[in-house]
This record gives sequence, C-alpha cells and structure tokens, in this order.
Amino acid sequence: DDALRKHRIVRVYDSLMDDHEINQVIKLLSKVPEELGEKIVSSRRYLEVIGNYIQDNGAILKTAARYGVPVFVPALSDSSIGIGLTFLHARKKNPSEGLIIDQIRDSFEIAQLKKIAKLTGAIYVGGGVPKNYIQQLGPVSELLFRRESGHRFAFQVTADDPKWGGLSGCTFEEAKSWGKIERKSAYAAVYMDATVALPLLVGAMLQEGKICRKRKRRQFIWEGDQLKTIKFT
Repeated sequence: DDALRKHRIVRVYDSLMDDHEINQVIKLLSKVPEELGEKIVSSRRYLEVIGNYIQDNGAILKTAARYGVPVFVPALSDSSIGIGLTFLHARKKNPSEGLIIDQIRDSFEIAQLKKIAKLTGAIYVGGGVPKNYIQQLGPVSELLFRRESGHRFAFQVTADDPKWGGLSGCTFEEAKSWGKIERKSAYAAVYMDATVALPLLVGAMLQEGKICRKRKRRQFIWEGDQLKTIKFT
C-alpha cells in the first residue's frame, strides 16, 4: 500500500483505481451545480442532474434519470461527490452562495413515496446509513401522516452479525419493534458476502423473466420537493 500511494493508485480491497482520474471526476462533479440554478436541493435532485449530465448510457444514474427513478444518497458528503462539492464550496468567494445538499429535504421527499404507495418493500445490500434511512420510513410516516406504515416485504444480504449491536446486522424482528416493517410482513435475511449473493439473486430473477415483463414501470412526478403522483407505464 505504501508503493501504491507513491504511484497514486488507490485500493478498495482487491480493486485498484487511478487517483488522478478520481480527482478529475471530482473536479468535473464540482461544475455540475452551476447548471442547477438552485442553491438548496435534495440529493435526489442533484443526482438527477448528474444522471442527465453523464454520457455513458449504461450508468445507473443515467438510466435512473432517463426513466424518472429517484435516487437518494443519505450520506452524500461521505463520497467523492462530497469531496467535489467541498472543493466547490472552498472556491466560492462567499461560501453562503454555494450549493447546499439538504438531507432533511431528502427525508421529506422519500417519505412522500411511502405515503402515496399502497405497499412498500425494501432490499438491503449491506447496512449502515442507507439501511436505516430506508427502514426509518415507517417511524417517519407515523409521525408525519399519523399512521403506522412499515414495509410489507423485505430481504437483506449482510455479512454482519446481530450480536455486535450495530445497525448493519440488526434483524427484521428488531425492526418490528420500531414499526420499520409491518408486524405481518414477509421477510428473509441472507448472511453472505454481497458480491456472492447479489449476482445469484439477480440471476434467479432474470431467469423468471415473466416477473419483469409483467411489472409496470413506475414514473415519479415531482414539482420541487413535492411528489405529485406515481404513474404506472
């Protein structure tokens, strides 16, 4: 790793990346907010703009933007995008004029999905902040809309263990006590490396092609931070 650092090569377990290229992407991302014309936005709105900006048609954000699928990132500052926005913030003569990613607006926006949808399900790959962000829709909905509204269906793939007490390994039984999933919900947990389990799950789903063919696309219609409706196309 000392040698990698000398040559500006960064490592994520067994994957290597060029640090110079990462920094170029970071600087590119810092230019995207100039096209927004807004000072305070949710991560959903910001990532939608990035998705439209990306040229690679196979990219996840590009595909999500094309079909109107919202993408929320509850810990955006903990990423290369966050570094890029910090770079932008530092360059501003008046920092108050920079772009602000409002994570509370994120919570408000995603809660509206829970309100409009009749039933919801959740797929957890790993854990941490994203896991609880999706799970807490139940308690948030109960507070905002005065109704119990946990997820009806859920499954998780995790390599963590419940006995350590961390969120990544917490069980669905525990989630019931919070109202994060319904008391009569259907759920399953797989304790396995996600790089092994996820391809198997996706492969099984694709083999059952009729599931995908019969499912209508969801189109989310937004006006600012208000979700007006969910269309099925």
